[in-house]
Amino acid sequence: MKKLGVLNTIWAFLVMLCMVACSGTDDEGTDGGVTPTPDAKGELVLTPSKSFIAADGQDAVTFTVTKGKNDVTSSAKIYLGSDEYGKTSFSTTEAGEYKFFASYEGEISEKVTIKAVSGDAGEVPADPKPEQFTDFDQHVIGLLSTGTWCPNCPLLICAIQKYKAENSDSKIIFAEAHDGDGMANSFTGTLNNWAKIEGYPTITMNLDSKYAVGSYQDIDYNIQNIKSQSDKLLKLGANTCIAASVKPSGNVLTVKASVKVATDNKYRAAAWVLEDGIYEKQSNGYSTLTIGYDVDTHHDVIRLSSSSKAYGDELANGNVMAAGETTDFACNLDLTDKVSNIANCRVVIVTFAPVDGKFIVDNAVECPIGGSVAFQYK
Repeated sequence: MKKLGVLNTIWAFLVMLCMVACSGTDDEGTDGGVTPTPDAKGELVLTPSKSFIAADGQDAVTFTVTKGKNDVTSSAKIYLGSDEYGKTSFSTTEAGEYKFFASYEGEISEKVTIKAVSGDAGEVPADPKPEQFTDFDQHVIGLLSTGTWCPNCPLLICAIQKYKAENSDSKIIFAEAHDGDGMANSFTGTLNNWAKIEGYPTITMNLDSKYAVGSYQDIDYNIQNIKSQSDKLLKLGANTCIAASVKPSGNVLTVKASVKVATDNKYRAAAWVLEDGIYEKQSNGYSTLTIGYDVDTHHDVIRLSSSSKAYGDELANGNVMAAGETTDFACNLDLTDKVSNIANCRVVIVTFAPVDGKFIVDNAVECPIGGSVAFQYK
């Protein structure tokens, strides 16, 4: 590999300009807002054939470089990090993230990220309706912001328990984001901040503060509010459909998913690990109202995420996906020192789409460890 000389200086200058002109990275504002796609007329673009590869030395991504409508791959230079790479395909045996960019006639492309994932995730189930890209089955995320120190939290904990018992076909995937207790972590703090939590407990549907549920001293009334807010989102429908497979190797999970889209847009995704059956004594200011419920054993607890961002990582390298298009998503999740019992864990794959200029949850599926889920349609 040859080191960049002048090119590094040019690249640094462009980065400085970008920092002055925009906020955030990877096509997002600091608040997760969506940055408009720049005019592609005459733009130099490095396009990978896929964003995720297996770190097996065999699976490879192929690069194409275009200048406007012209293919200039044979004349362009491709760089890995700050070093000239000198090839138009990439494979590796080392898991991790690899950043590439291209140069051509003094112009530099935007960087693209290739993620190499170790382990065998198995095969994602085949699409039963490959020609269909409407009427996707939909689930909403019900994020419970809670803490064991919170005396009001049992009012919503019990509402969720009763709701689950009465709705075996529920379209809500509940997830607990703890704060200030033994189940809290940096990611749950990120989620609670993103959901704009002003008081505990709160259930935020699809991480959208417009669909929030507070706590009242009537468990059945809380259930009515949960149903009301989730029904509003379910009526809007989903723009993404998800199939996935999860396999363990020791304490490391390999997640592989396919995401199909219904409308032209930019999308993001993340994989969350949820754990059930965690015992930690819960403060309870309403013991007379919560008789018959176990508020000290916590379920749906978020243990870790594939993304540090509340709204996931880019799909298709941040490019607009066309209606009917399918793209891959993959990650490794290391559960070491992160969970109490892997047997009580499952993975939730969450997709995000922009609404009113900000990414919120679009759809989600639960996948058991060692299992898979297929694309589901209404």
